[in-house]
Amino acid sequence: MPRTDVDASEFLSKSPPPADAPRIAVVVSLWFPGMNIDSRDLMAMLTSIAFDAVQQAGGYPVLVDSSVPTPELTEKIVDECDGILFLGGGDVDAS
Repeated sequence: MPRTDVDASEFLSKSPPPADAPRIAVVVSLWFPGMNIDSRDLMAMLTSIAFDAVQQAGGYPVLVDSSVPTPELTEKIVDECDGILFLGGGDVDAS
């Protein structure tokens, strides 16, 4: 089965952030085993909603794709951010 990754360009901002905008790392898996077109579309929609919400609150969302194993890059991004938003699913304990 071919991969059906979410295309991050669908929701990434095209303009630079305001100088005073807090940078918020949005952690999401843009691909997972067994992902089909329906789950891909749902993931893209939910990620887009999260990015819009961060921007409407005055923040600048920064994508951290947890499906790509890049610990050094992820650590650098998170260190440069002012907050972290984890987008989860059924396997994330909300407590």
